[in-house]
Amino acid sequence: MQILDRPSHEPSRLRVADPRSGPRLCEAQRFMVPMRAQKRMEALHETTPHPFPLPIRWGEGGRRSGEGRWSMVPMREQKRKGASAEQRSRGRQSAHSQAVRVNLSKRLSFIACLLFSFSAQAAELVPVEELGLRLAPGFRVTLYSDSDLANDIYAMTLDSRGRVVVTSPGWIRILEDTDGDGRADKATLFAETKTGGMGICFDGNDLYFAGDGWFSCYHDRDGDGKADGPPEKFFPLHFTEHGGHAMRKGPDGWWYLIGGNDTGFSQQHVTLPNSPIREPEAGCLLRLTPDGRNSEIIAHGFRNPYDFDFNWLGDIFTYDSDVERDFFLPWYTPTRLYQAAFGGHHGWRLHGWERSWNRPDYYADTVDLLWPVGRGSPTGVTCYRHNQFPERYRDGLFVLDWTFGKVYFFPLQPDGSSYKTEPEIFLEPIGTHGFAPTDVVVAPDGSLFISIGGRKTRGAVYHIEYIGKKSADGASAKTHGQEKRGPAARASDLTAVLDAPQPLDAWSRARWMPVASNLGSAPFAQAATNATLSVKARVRAIEVLTEMFGGLAANIARSGASDPAALIRARVAWAIGRVPQSESTGLLSPLALDKDLFVRRCALDALMDLRATLDAKSSGKLLAANFECPDKRVRQAAARLSALLPDNSWNPINPVALGRQGKLTTALATLWREHGTPVDSKAVESVVSALAETTDNRLRLQAVRLIMLALGDWNLNRPSVEVYAGYELANSLKGHEELIARVLQAVRPIFPSGDAQLDAEAARLLAMLGDDDRELMSKVIGKFTETSSPTADFHYLVVLSRLRAPFGKEVLAAVARTIVGLERKLQGQELRTKQMWTERLTELVAQFVKHAPQLPDELMAQRGFARPGHVELASTFNAAQRERAGRLFLAATKSDPNFVWSGALVELVSALPADEVYPVLREQWDNLGLRDAVLLQLTKEPVGEDRERFLAGLDSSQPQVVRECLGALARLPKEPSPEGLVPLLRLLRRSLTELKQGELRAEILDLLAGQTGENFSIREANEKQSDLQRFYQPVFDRFAKKYPALAGKWDADSGDDPEKWKQILKSIAWNKGDAARGEKIFRERGCQTCHTGWTSLGPNLTGVASRFSVEDLFDAIIYPSRDVAPLYRSVAFRMRDGQTYTGLVAFESADGVIALTGPTTSVRLDDKEIVSRQPTDQSLMPTGLLNGLKPEDLADLYRYMMSLSAAQ
Repeated sequence: MQILDRPSHEPSRLRVADPRSGPRLCEAQRFMVPMRAQKRMEALHETTPHPFPLPIRWGEGGRRSGEGRWSMVPMREQKRKGASAEQRSRGRQSAHSQAVRVNLSKRLSFIACLLFSFSAQAAELVPVEELGLRLAPGFRVTLYSDSDLANDIYAMTLDSRGRVVVTSPGWIRILEDTDGDGRADKATLFAETKTGGMGICFDGNDLYFAGDGWFSCYHDRDGDGKADGPPEKFFPLHFTEHGGHAMRKGPDGWWYLIGGNDTGFSQQHVTLPNSPIREPEAGCLLRLTPDGRNSEIIAHGFRNPYDFDFNWLGDIFTYDSDVERDFFLPWYTPTRLYQAAFGGHHGWRLHGWERSWNRPDYYADTVDLLWPVGRGSPTGVTCYRHNQFPERYRDGLFVLDWTFGKVYFFPLQPDGSSYKTEPEIFLEPIGTHGFAPTDVVVAPDGSLFISIGGRKTRGAVYHIEYIGKKSADGASAKTHGQEKRGPAARASDLTAVLDAPQPLDAWSRARWMPVASNLGSAPFAQAATNATLSVKARVRAIEVLTEMFGGLAANIARSGASDPAALIRARVAWAIGRVPQSESTGLLSPLALDKDLFVRRCALDALMDLRATLDAKSSGKLLAANFECPDKRVRQAAARLSALLPDNSWNPINPVALGRQGKLTTALATLWREHGTPVDSKAVESVVSALAETTDNRLRLQAVRLIMLALGDWNLNRPSVEVYAGYELANSLKGHEELIARVLQAVRPIFPSGDAQLDAEAARLLAMLGDDDRELMSKVIGKFTETSSPTADFHYLVVLSRLRAPFGKEVLAAVARTIVGLERKLQGQELRTKQMWTERLTELVAQFVKHAPQLPDELMAQRGFARPGHVELASTFNAAQRERAGRLFLAATKSDPNFVWSGALVELVSALPADEVYPVLREQWDNLGLRDAVLLQLTKEPVGEDRERFLAGLDSSQPQVVRECLGALARLPKEPSPEGLVPLLRLLRRSLTELKQGELRAEILDLLAGQTGENFSIREANEKQSDLQRFYQPVFDRFAKKYPALAGKWDADSGDDPEKWKQILKSIAWNKGDAARGEKIFRERGCQTCHTGWTSLGPNLTGVASRFSVEDLFDAIIYPSRDVAPLYRSVAFRMRDGQTYTGLVAFESADGVIALTGPTTSVRLDDKEIVSRQPTDQSLMPTGLLNGLKPEDLADLYRYMMSLSAAQ
């Protein structure tokens, strides 16, 4: 594979979806290479086709004059064996690397080769059939703990003794392998918790905890492995899936905590004076004092990162989530790996889980992501800083995806002030085995533990260790002194501390911190300046001094600040920022101008903590230099520092003295400093002036974004319609007409530029301003081609809909042609139920129709309009257009037997005369997914031939359908056949589970009376839920007596004989039971698995004997599917191979379903293999639970269930 050098300015990065992981798409905002190129790639590596082409990310070294600058150096080539960390750090200095120019055809060929190599690498994973997994060669995976010890695990950590600790609703447990066979055989309750924890971390004997609505700490002062009592509460954290999550103790000894965009982060979480963020948005990363009582926010703009970790240089990495329902849409953002930027905004601005609208990372004010992973649900993250695994895994990241059950490995390589990476799949599930990973930790011996669970799925812990060939550096975990030490078996105490593996983990701290304390600070001060030691050892010495010994002495700081090793200078900058001393500012200022970009960034971050000590003169010099820096992270750090400087330290930089890049960074810093100004006219004027001076597309892109920001940014909170949230401004521009005219005059000429990102953002800005230029419309429709991606087409359709020039015939035809062509370009991909493509497209068409009422006619004139994906569009048409559309679609269904019907289609064609439509609807009766929709139409004009359909409709889970079917039956002629009464009586029996269904029961009785001539005098008044069964039992008794052959058909739903059980239950002396024996039966029959604790798959049984009579209670056990509450109704999935899986849906993604098929079992079903899914009235509770029990056993069981009420 060709290796390309880094370009001389900040490079773009090639973003590639990993074909081994199914459809893994990069950000739609990246915009796409031609479709035909994508097809060539797919033909090479024969993976699941991507629904739209792979994007190329053009960063700030983007195209100029039609040429591109880029590089992709494979990690395995860059990370040369034997190279020191300092040697590898030279790759950071991208300003000194050589640019390589390649044309597009070569670039696409390289992508194809890269994808082919990924595909080949996937074949290397070794299957472990008995566990339903496959993993990297040379590794062994075993089951450490199954659901019998800990089910549905939310989070995991290791305590200071290295024991596995897990949590779930109801408990925190310590799992131990007491007999040394590699399998946990003991679970000890550490503490009880209502919700379980989304994050847990030990420090000594104390367990820090995010759950029960708080960040808190359980103390275990006597070290007996059990919490002393309720936790000490620090501050509230919302407990939701997007709430408070993981916490870790950092290299400075402070606590760090991360949470999602529903955690409730606010200014209340800023209690320290130097917090770089005071008005947080969305998910955040907090830094807390060692006692956990005060905090500051050091990063924000996340959606829902569950976990994070530090690498050996103290940088923080996290894995953030997507809104997969917006997949295909221009604003879809994939799950993504970040190196968190100190004080940085990472793009997400909204609360909740339903809306997306993440700012693209190529925006000047947004932190770059490291890698766009694709769809998924991020969970655990850990940095491997041990030596049991081969050398190539050292200092890399293991990250977990819950949705697809994948464990990724990300090797990290230096890149300017940050890093670059390529993902590998380390482990993934095979078959239908449930594997939903939630957390990952590194054990004291260097192996991995991975927990699974979440959303009531099976909980377990897996153990992964390397068993392949050991490398020369000694893969044994004992070479670093963490095992028993002796003169001949280990190095010095100092070496043991400096080389301690996973030094931030509780078990590692418990080993090295006492040793360091005994040594005192002197050996570490000497080590920090000892050039004969490795850079890593010296970095650890600096960290130990910072955490344990009050920071760096002045002489150590001075020496380190001028050290030849860039990484030492960088870590010294961090240290004197965390624990300041008298010379900190004087040392940091020159480091902020260091030749190494990584050092610069670290120094600028440290100066943010010490900003009050800067004077205007020194700050002005270092800011001006860094405003011009080619590295985006450095520029952003300088701009953030400028925005945070107190007034007495801030002196506005004269942009005249700066170059073009410097002027734009100055504008960004000013906008951040003057945050809250609705329309910053001065900033707009400055950026427009800079825009006029350059033809560099990377600078133009920054300018366009800064103008948006100065005008108020996206209208996320109050969009006129959702599809416009990112295409209209949040603030009114009234009174700024002249300013807007100048913006339009500056931006129009740069569109189109040939640069995908610049064109997309320039068009967005012009759409925000409602440009009325006729020529612009022609330019925009020029973006619609046969090879343009559907995502890009959607973007430019939204832009067109916002422009104010009249829609000519040519424009309307192009719009109609493009809209109809979207489905074809999606390559037949099913728009699954959780996605918003159709809803947003319909919303967009409605906006077009407002301005051009003739568009529906243009759409219907297009060949290919009558396709399933366009049915919803007809809802935007007028009545005459809808009728015409209905006929087109009805004709299409007749000519194409494979036409996909939907509820919307049923509704659309039903506007046509009944004699035309009803025969077609009846042909769809066998389509179980359409039955409710069909019934809602057939019941409008009921006829006798549909009677059986209406009776079947009484079993629907949709109340509206049931009522309409009852009404339709009432309007049909009398039909007193006994078989037709069974569905009515079954519905009556089902309605008794809900007290508020009185009106429904009255309708059923009226219909029964009309069909049979029987008179029922039942009239409900103030009955209680517990009285309903007794109140209505005479109705069932009367029909059982009149039709003995049908008796019980409305009750029995299993092979059990109702009459037999009735006699058994009557014969039992219920007051003679023994609760202790009953509890034994309860557990032996497995009832506790579903009905006890906070992770119950079934309802909690506390008080059950007081809510139900003994007969009703045992009827529910004997016939579990008779009355199933909606929350516990299962879904039947029929697969292509003929198998059927029935279970509760725990999670549904665009690619499949995780279904709970039992209390401790789950399956992962590929959406492409699901033929049908049908809600059922079946319970997952098995029948026959009482089989084989004697009458006295039943009495014991009842006494135990009565005791549950007493306990309550």
